[in-house]
Amino acid sequence: MQEGTNQADPLKQDTPGSSVISSVETEAKTKLMEAIRPSKPASHKLLISVFSLITISSLAVASVAVIMQRKEAARRQTKERELTLSQAENRTLKVQVDEFQQAKVQLEDELVQARIHLTAVQEEVAKVNETRQSLSHAVEERQQEVIRLSSELQQVQEARQQIEKQLASLTTEHQATQRQLKDFEQAKTALEAKVLELSQQAPVELDRVLVTGQAESDPSAGASSQASAKTSSGQVIVVNKEYDFIVMNLGRNQGISIGQEFRVIRDNEILGQVKVEKLYDELSAATILPNSKKDSIQEGDQVSAL
Repeated sequence: MQEGTNQADPLKQDTPGSSVISSVETEAKTKLMEAIRPSKPASHKLLISVFSLITISSLAVASVAVIMQRKEAARRQTKERELTLSQAENRTLKVQVDEFQQAKVQLEDELVQARIHLTAVQEEVAKVNETRQSLSHAVEERQQEVIRLSSELQQVQEARQQIEKQLASLTTEHQATQRQLKDFEQAKTALEAKVLELSQQAPVELDRVLVTGQAESDPSAGASSQASAKTSSGQVIVVNKEYDFIVMNLGRNQGISIGQEFRVIRDNEILGQVKVEKLYDELSAATILPNSKKDSIQEGDQVSAL
């Protein structure tokens, strides 16, 4: 309120301009009183004029002083307002700076806590990574172990399948061998019976044939040449293609021995070779040797000693 009153009437303030006006008026009055003292009439008029000029000058100076005072008061009020605003802004800025400082301190505390938390998280992540790597190595080892065991299991299964196949094959072969053995026993029995039958009948017929041959070929030949003729040739009387052997009408009495080999001949064509495996008095069983035409050999073919 006082600041508003000063702005409304600045002349009433005790300013340097009002003191100047007072001193000018006082000096003018003093000079006027000296001039009023008894003097000459002409000088009295002059003094009045001078006094008037002085008064006018004093008023002019006073007016200038008042104007300057008002300008100074206005400038001072402006500066005071600016100062007040500046102080208010400074207080506001100070409050903001204080708030910023508090926020900074809080942020620094939060940053420290965040760094601590980050360090803890990084350590935890490092532990997790180590655990994960350990688990990965363990998983890889387990996978390799599983692969190895799977491979071994597959090999065992394959070996088992091979063994089962071999066992099945051996079983089949055994069964076939048993059947063949049975058939062979039956064939052997039948063959032995037939050989026995032929051995009982053959001597007379063979002797008759051989003697007739000797008489026709060489009437003067002796017993040694007859024995040589008996051992040199004969005839196939039985062929067993299943077991690859034949029965010849040559035996121990004709000088045949086990292991002796003969050619099988038909019409001067060599059909193959045989080797004596079993020997009787008038008969022998011989195995058909490889590279022989066993399918072509038949009963009635001729045999000739090698």
